[in-house]
Amino acid sequence: MSHRPEISIIVAVYNAEKTLKRCVDSLLAQTFEHFEVLLIDDGSTDNSGALCDHYAARDARCRVMHQSNGGVASVRQKGIEEASGRYSIHVDADDWADPTMLAELYAEAERGNADIVLCDYHEETAKGCLYRVQKPSSTAPSTIIKEILSGKLMGVLWNKLIRHELYAKYDVHFVPGINHCEDVLVCSQLLLNDISVAYLPAAFYHYDTRNMSSITRNYTEATYRMRKRYIEALQSILPAKYSSCIEESILQVKVGAFVNGYMTAKEYRAYHPLPLRRILASGHSPRIKVAFALANMGLYGLGEWFYKAYSKARKRDARYLLFWGDHELNAGPSNVHRSLITHSQGELHYAKSRNKIARYIELIWKCIRADVVVTPSFSMPRDIKLMRTLCRKLVCLSHGCLKLEAVINNKEHMKEQIERGERAAFAAAKSIVCVSERHMQLMRTQYPEFADKMTFVNNGVEIAPRSAVKKHPYTIAVSGGNRTIKNNAYVCRAVQQLNEAGHQCKVYIFGRNNPECEDLSRYACAEFMGQLDKAEYYERLDEIALFVIASELEPFGLVVADALNCHCSILMSHNVGAAGIMQTCEEDFVDNPHDTAELARCIQHLMEHPNAERLLSSVDVHECSESMAWEKMKNLCYSI
Repeated sequence: MSHRPEISIIVAVYNAEKTLKRCVDSLLAQTFEHFEVLLIDDGSTDNSGALCDHYAARDARCRVMHQSNGGVASVRQKGIEEASGRYSIHVDADDWADPTMLAELYAEAERGNADIVLCDYHEETAKGCLYRVQKPSSTAPSTIIKEILSGKLMGVLWNKLIRHELYAKYDVHFVPGINHCEDVLVCSQLLLNDISVAYLPAAFYHYDTRNMSSITRNYTEATYRMRKRYIEALQSILPAKYSSCIEESILQVKVGAFVNGYMTAKEYRAYHPLPLRRILASGHSPRIKVAFALANMGLYGLGEWFYKAYSKARKRDARYLLFWGDHELNAGPSNVHRSLITHSQGELHYAKSRNKIARYIELIWKCIRADVVVTPSFSMPRDIKLMRTLCRKLVCLSHGCLKLEAVINNKEHMKEQIERGERAAFAAAKSIVCVSERHMQLMRTQYPEFADKMTFVNNGVEIAPRSAVKKHPYTIAVSGGNRTIKNNAYVCRAVQQLNEAGHQCKVYIFGRNNPECEDLSRYACAEFMGQLDKAEYYERLDEIALFVIASELEPFGLVVADALNCHCSILMSHNVGAAGIMQTCEEDFVDNPHDTAELARCIQHLMEHPNAERLLSSVDVHECSESMAWEKMKNLCYSI
């Protein structure tokens, strides 16, 4: 090349003739112009070396170097020494890059004068392409080191554009002979210094995990010995403040040897003994935690037997989903849970024991077996912690914003404790499933730090309209009893205004009369119906003209389905999540449910211009069904 390139791409090549063309072609197709490709052949025994020569002869941006086989660390070090660009990045010969990778990374580096720019990546698996987020908690170098060693971030070099002069400035080099996690050692050396790091929330690199010939995927006794050398090198590089992070890396090495049959009981005890708390707090699978816990107690043989027996049993179970939470009460969330279990037809496991202690033991055993545990966000913090310890993948069902509900229901003294529990549940979860889109939008504003985890699956409802009967004029239903959050007191006042204006309205209040809340029976227009069985409840609704849901907070609102099935018109606050299953218009909502005059006008309008049949005809019955809600939930769990 006639001028110094801005970026050097270092490609380690060893017996990669099947994938090398795809890799190099993707690099030469970059939209960024000023780069060089260093193809370093590590003594390949196939046609890889000749392919490298072909590219060097064809394109002046390619340079090729051949060396006797010395391992990937020596190849990468050779690339560092030969590179002439201001920045450098490493690429594996079995992977490939999108055309804009260099341009985007370079622009980000120049924009913020960053020494290192890291980004997300695509993982190519046998099941398809997965997007892997690599956003650090902070761009402070010490934080990134800790998150690499904990496994939260990848310690690879192919998703990092690095200012090349840092290698010489800080005497950073690959450790000879260590060809496992060699890039983690280099990242650690770089990040120990006062450098600036930028994160770009985009993915360009395609990491192909389908190539089973890669050095990182074939485990032998030599691999175990090399990984032990890696730990020694890591200990020599990092200062004492990273000792807990190194413990996590030691555990990973021990797990690898244990799983692949290269560890004995004597070796387990002798090689860096780890406390039980470290094992239980790790992100490893429940079977590993149980096996290692037994080994720590001197029962290595039993732990080994448990691991093998459990692994054999797991092969028979394609996927194991567990629900941990209440599904028996007659309450909204419990009804939703019961529906998911019923429609799963045995795919969603749950505790069947009636005895409290036996139920807990059953849940623990099933949690150990589970691939994914589904639990509501209001689960006890101790249970959330136990689930997270026994199963790495937790899906949190959000039926409401508990901290807001505490304030609305005049329980502000409990808000801090409730918020702490809710936040802990969200932090432990891999995914947070809200019960409607409106609820998800609210939760993202209340817990912005967890917004990326949040998605929604509408609660399933069964729309099966009954035969229409003549409605009694100016009859109104509300649900939730006299709970403050339901705003039913404002509905009663609005109806009272209508009656004072000459109408004859009646409000039927379904639900409990809570003695701690305002007594709505004092309103002459109101009648408490209590909690009825479904048949009697529907018989009452058949004759009622309008169902008002003026809630301060209604994440979904299962009563919408009851109103539709009984041909009731519906007036809602803008907080009702179930509005998302219908095609609504402005007249279906009350803007301010605390404004009794507005409520009265809206009620009178819908009495004179019913919306029942319009709303009912707009519902996609199959899309909002309970069986479809289960399918969506199941697919979400399987995708984690």
